[in-house]
Amino acid sequence: MATCMSVVTRVRGALSVLPPIGRRWPSRRSSAAVVPHRLRHGARSSLYEHVREGYSDKPELDMRAVCEETDKVIVNVESRKGDLRGDDVRKIVGVWQELQAVRTEISELEKEKGSISETVKNLVSQNDKKALANLPEYTQALQRGRDIRVRLNQLYLKDTELDQEHYSRALRLPNSTHPDVPVGDESQARVVEYVGKKAEFAFKPRGHVELGEELGLIRQRHLSHISGHRSYYLRGAGARLQTALQNFALDTLQRRGFIPLVVPDMLKGVVFEGCGMQPNAQRSQVYSLDPARFPDLNLAGTGEVGVAGYFMDHAVNWKDLPVRTVCSSTCYRAETDTGRETWGLYRVHHFNKVEMFGVTADETGEESSQLLEEFVSLQKEMFSALELHYSTQPVFTLTMMHRSCLTKTFLLQLPEYTQALQRGRDIRVRLNQLYLKDTELDQEHYSRALRLPNSTHPDVPVGDESQARVVEYVGKKAEFAFKPRGHVELGEELGLIRQRHLSHISGHRSYYLRGAGARLQTALQNFALDTLQRRGFIPLVVPDMLKGVVFEGCGMQPNAQRSQVYSLDPARFPDLNLAGTGEVGVAGYFMDHAVNWKDLPVRTVCSSTCYRAETDTGRETWGLYRVHHFNKVEMFGVTADETGEESSQLLEEFVSLQKEMFSALELHYRVLDMPTQELGPPAYRKYDIEAWMPGRNSYGEISSASNCTDYQSRRLNMLYEREDGSLQYAHTVNATACAIPRMIISILETHQTKDGTVRVPRALQPYLGLEVIEKPKYTPLKYIGPNQHSRPPRPGPNRR
Repeated sequence: MATCMSVVTRVRGALSVLPPIGRRWPSRRSSAAVVPHRLRHGARSSLYEHVREGYSDKPELDMRAVCEETDKVIVNVESRKGDLRGDDVRKIVGVWQELQAVRTEISELEKEKGSISETVKNLVSQNDKKALANLPEYTQALQRGRDIRVRLNQLYLKDTELDQEHYSRALRLPNSTHPDVPVGDESQARVVEYVGKKAEFAFKPRGHVELGEELGLIRQRHLSHISGHRSYYLRGAGARLQTALQNFALDTLQRRGFIPLVVPDMLKGVVFEGCGMQPNAQRSQVYSLDPARFPDLNLAGTGEVGVAGYFMDHAVNWKDLPVRTVCSSTCYRAETDTGRETWGLYRVHHFNKVEMFGVTADETGEESSQLLEEFVSLQKEMFSALELHYSTQPVFTLTMMHRSCLTKTFLLQLPEYTQALQRGRDIRVRLNQLYLKDTELDQEHYSRALRLPNSTHPDVPVGDESQARVVEYVGKKAEFAFKPRGHVELGEELGLIRQRHLSHISGHRSYYLRGAGARLQTALQNFALDTLQRRGFIPLVVPDMLKGVVFEGCGMQPNAQRSQVYSLDPARFPDLNLAGTGEVGVAGYFMDHAVNWKDLPVRTVCSSTCYRAETDTGRETWGLYRVHHFNKVEMFGVTADETGEESSQLLEEFVSLQKEMFSALELHYRVLDMPTQELGPPAYRKYDIEAWMPGRNSYGEISSASNCTDYQSRRLNMLYEREDGSLQYAHTVNATACAIPRMIISILETHQTKDGTVRVPRALQPYLGLEVIEKPKYTPLKYIGPNQHSRPPRPGPNRR
């Protein structure tokens, strides 16, 4: 759990926030010719581009300490990890001084230009036009004005170039170092204390991979073609252990006053750079999305980045300091050093982490050090509570045929021998032609036939969405003695949802959940997982990044022109895509494997992060109904195909479980038998459930359930083994248990009260710990970005 301090109200060290210079940035169009996409020394700076395009204030760097104590800064830089050296610091100082000289000259010329302007005005007012032409002071003033304008144009261009070079270099400087920090590499780390005792065994202890495989908790084998290297699945008690650890940490910290947050996983490069990371570096650990489709979107390697984006361009009220936040997020790290820890869970590409993040004041200079000690104390408390001590290849036998005793000379005299040789040659020529044709036709066949949809259940309505058949209505519509409000208005008033001022941080259709909003997400996940595990569902933790073959096997098209699938940068991460549903990850788990018939049907459940590009940006652009990134609990079943009815029965079971959960949440909803045009390619039959959402004054889809029969199993080689040892293609069924954002919409809008609070459904109260969601007492963050009419003055340099 990393700790980052003083994001808005405190920025210490040599690089602090200063007031922006008076001259405005040039417009995007005019600056494009001056500022190239990549900065002078090669690395692209998202921070520089971000500010230049007017999204945030220019983070003026306090160069006073760098210039006045250059040798001290060089010692600090050379003792830190990274490629910066003393010559880089001297270059930074030289560029800065040159920039200041240019700005000084600009300032003096601007003053002189103003003075000349006043002189010309006075002369014009005191003399007529004819007399002006003969006045030497008038013509000299005009000429001097022209000379100043020419020089200023040259200096403005030089200012932009030097400013760009200054930022490209100075933004790479590290923070200053605490005087007690040991100097050196990892071997110089100073042990502060040992806590607990080392575990002692009367046997040779085994590693976590061996234990995890024997206990059925961990799977890492046969995954490179499904989700890439360093990926894994957690199953059963392994998945439950992850959930338990997350809840343990979240509960512990919330009891200590930490505010829970749900943060985006996809963020703009500017937030990474602002946190001190380099998403555009050559061997960056950051997963970047395909820049041709999703420019400047990256996957966060820690929740710290998402939380920092929450506070970006905002000011915290001093009464609320220190702000202690906690988030549980999915983290993605490319881990390009593939020679280290290639097996096991120690160094993986994708994992979940609970992160603490604090924002504190800078009045005495000790506030952040005190908060750091508090965070370390909490870490020790949690690790101590967990009772930790912390400081083959088949061999094939080839049988050789014995040579004939006939000699070659004798054979060549036999007509039947020479005829056979010629016929053999003719056959080989023809076979080569046919093999080539076979490959071409096989490729064309698959490229066309794989697009064929599944067969359709005879009872499915024919037509578009308007032909959906209502199977039943469940519950009653909520009635109000007032005009019901929408979830966005409710969420903002109650401090649950934030969507404003995020396009430059995490892109459109992104959001944060805060406080009771974040707790509501955790409560809904735990409610759905507990309900299904009590019914015998096996929990899984699945990868979010998977190969295109798994998507196609599930009936999706990650390479289509208007695909809803987020693909990673193909230049660095070929054929890796982000799953839009947990169904893809679970299908990858069963791919190329056979289930024993005794274990059928296999019912699994997973809670995963889902990513959908939602390229149809004209629909539901505001609110949580249609977002790019959300959490979802998914049911996935694998069943036999002996009578042909097994998967239909499992589909009905899944729908029954959906209804049970939605009724327990006291929602009014309807079950729809979806028509042919609403069936995805893999679906034989699909039911949608739509909840009544009073704020939208309409029904909205909150779940779907599909019987895919053997469509996915034939493409992904998912089979079951009969009692006689023969193999048969399985049937698959999937269903949404809880799509978090839409469930939040339904609960907020259905259970709102006249006074603006929200009643918590009884079934959810034990998980949320609240009966009513009320307005929080904290002061909302104040937006301090550049796009506003008036705002408070910016902080000055730190003179301590």
